[in-house]
Amino acid sequence: MMKKWQMFNVVFVVLLITAFSGSSLFAQTNLTLPFGGGSQPASVTQTIGVTNITIDYFRPGVKEREIWGGVVPYGFSPGAGFNFNTEFPWRAGANKNTAISFSDDVTVQGTKVPAGTYGIHMIPAETGDWTLILSKDHQAWGSFFYNEANDQARVKVTPQSAPHREWLMYGFEDMTNNSTVAYLHWEKKKIPFKIEADVNKIVLGSIRSQLTNLAGFNGQAWRQAAAYCLQNNINQEEALTWIDRAIQRGANNAQALATKSALMSQAGKDNTAVKNELITFAKAETTTEADINNAGYVYLFNNHVDEALELFKLNVERFPESWNPYDSLGEAYQNKGDTANAIKYYEMAYDKAPAGQHARIEGILKQLKGDS
Repeated sequence: MMKKWQMFNVVFVVLLITAFSGSSLFAQTNLTLPFGGGSQPASVTQTIGVTNITIDYFRPGVKEREIWGGVVPYGFSPGAGFNFNTEFPWRAGANKNTAISFSDDVTVQGTKVPAGTYGIHMIPAETGDWTLILSKDHQAWGSFFYNEANDQARVKVTPQSAPHREWLMYGFEDMTNNSTVAYLHWEKKKIPFKIEADVNKIVLGSIRSQLTNLAGFNGQAWRQAAAYCLQNNINQEEALTWIDRAIQRGANNAQALATKSALMSQAGKDNTAVKNELITFAKAETTTEADINNAGYVYLFNNHVDEALELFKLNVERFPESWNPYDSLGEAYQNKGDTANAIKYYEMAYDKAPAGQHARIEGILKQLKGDS
């Protein structure tokens, strides 16, 4: 005879199965299996400055077929059986839309394209340039329902001969600080298109936004913002207000003062008072070797070599038993083109440096003595 607690368990299990049978709980238990189509999905991402570019696509194979003028017709594809008998361009991949995403505004082949995601389509030509289309309708299946009214941009691209590639591939090449060349490579053709981002404009906008958030309470964040402007020789007037806020919020004063001094010089302002303030600060008993060294490199990395030399010499005077001030002073003389003094101070650094630094310094000395 079944006891009460056994009867309760049976009823509970039956009710549980009844409640969830056919529900979304079981619908979510499908197995993960390989993609069954002939064209595998792929994705490639590239960053320009802080701008992310991602291309999501499917990779058809050549499979001994005639691709250009065959599988991929020149001009528009006939619409019979698709798109209500309306001609359509090539989907530049397989299956659903090939999609390209930009996290910020960019230009493609010189044409402005706002941040967002776009479907890529192409109109191949037997000779001459092709047409690259970026469509705001990026969620369609291929190009079969392509509508020209949704075009964000149409640009000309020049196909190139390339080594055979069996599986269609997108990639990026020819990187610079503010641009890259994206390309489609399939069979024996490569179709490149240049993407550019106004990196400084984007970064400055991001900086201004970040400084109104939690970063704005951190003096180092204001110094980093000013340092970015110094390194890129831009926006000096606003950067000077940022470095003043960094100092007010207690950022490393040696680096901050060096940054302010160099920014004032870039802006054509008299920076004598700030330079003198930095020297006084560097001589203070509480200022560390690292403080002085870091400030010197602010000068050195921004082509203020004489000011860097002054700080590195002071660091050698203050910390004569440490190897690093001699090493930095040698580097500054090397940047100035004074090989004799560069060799002198690198050799002094070598004598005091730990063994782990010897190979590096030996390499520099070998180069300097060869040049001399």
